[in-house]
Amino acid sequence: MSIEVSTPTPVVDPTIQPDLSSGINDTRPNAETEATLAVFAKVELKAQDKDKVFEHLGSIGLHLDGIVVSDIKLPGFTEDDYGYFESQKSPEEQEMVEYRTTLLQSYEPFADQIARIKEELKAKPAIDIKGYIAAGNESEVFKVVDGQGVEYAARISRYADKKGDHIDSYPEGTLRGRGIDGLEQLVALSYTESVTIGELLKGKGLEKYTTAEIAAIPDEHFLMLADTLLDSVAAGGISVDGNDGNVLYDPEHGFSIVDYHSSSYAGNKVAYTLSSSIFKTHYWLGPSKELPSSEFKEDYETLGQVVEDILPAYERWLNILNDRRVERGFDEDALQTYRMAEDITALKLVQEQLRDTAEIEMLISQAHRERQDSIVRFRNRLSHEDNEAVFLRTNLEEKIARLEKGPARLFQPSTLKPSRNDNR
Repeated sequence: MSIEVSTPTPVVDPTIQPDLSSGINDTRPNAETEATLAVFAKVELKAQDKDKVFEHLGSIGLHLDGIVVSDIKLPGFTEDDYGYFESQKSPEEQEMVEYRTTLLQSYEPFADQIARIKEELKAKPAIDIKGYIAAGNESEVFKVVDGQGVEYAARISRYADKKGDHIDSYPEGTLRGRGIDGLEQLVALSYTESVTIGELLKGKGLEKYTTAEIAAIPDEHFLMLADTLLDSVAAGGISVDGNDGNVLYDPEHGFSIVDYHSSSYAGNKVAYTLSSSIFKTHYWLGPSKELPSSEFKEDYETLGQVVEDILPAYERWLNILNDRRVERGFDEDALQTYRMAEDITALKLVQEQLRDTAEIEMLISQAHRERQDSIVRFRNRLSHEDNEAVFLRTNLEEKIARLEKGPARLFQPSTLKPSRNDNR
């Protein structure tokens, strides 16, 4: 049978009054029940039912603790299924429950701070709020403190109104990464608030470093990163998000990785994801990993300096990683290092092409022709567009105006940071 929470009257001992002084209602679900429900949904339910459970996790937990708070129907989720799971958990599933329980129980010191931040987010952008650290596609990060004044990073999901199992992928990842040097460690969690609290790590995102600074990273820090990677592969199922800001570097302490998750598709892709974050070959060469075309000679001069900086560092990193892999007994496929070798080969080819003045002149002419051809093509399309398709005409007109204005620099001038600006 489906669980239905349908009675509006709370089944609560009237002699027990919730303590609201801390801003937290003590009638909330028992942390162990909430954690068990989360693991049950993760390992037993199909995607749609799993999302429904996470969406109403607090209310279901309260119901199972004997407190009815809302009217919820959950198809595919039966009391018998849950009861069997709760009594027959494997050792691995029990560890998953215990880890989440500890995190849920550790959330209270941060609750009021998160409530304050969320209230401010209703009125102003995250960057204007005290304690702001960073923002990504899925969350915003703020500095918070525990009862002893120790600072932590609170990651507040942008999907608080549509939780699904989005919030649970992070504690699952940090469970696998528990105790691994270089990986952020989680200290607290709230499903109902869609918030995780983790270590506040040193360093800044690699997109803030110049290629010369990346080239100066010492072997010692690359060796530490190699061990972090190999430990992650050994732990299994750790997926690293290679977006800017998720791989931090500190010139004194080395690399740190934040915002990592669990994934059955992760495995040996972790090393290449991290290498892409450090050296950003895709920024400089584009998806094709070939010498790009530009109408500016200065773009090729910039790219020449980039390759001169990062190619030796990339080769040094790959050699350190392979040596450490062999020392620790991992086979060649464990890290898919051939993908990094392909990047290095592409950089070497570009380096040779950049030495050929005639080829550069040819690419400059080619880029000019391509821009002119695009103008003609868009003008032809504009002349045949239906007059009622105003948004299409406006879009074409904007493209033509931008192209006629003149060529765009492929890379922003006066910087060797990843700042590709190919808007042609």
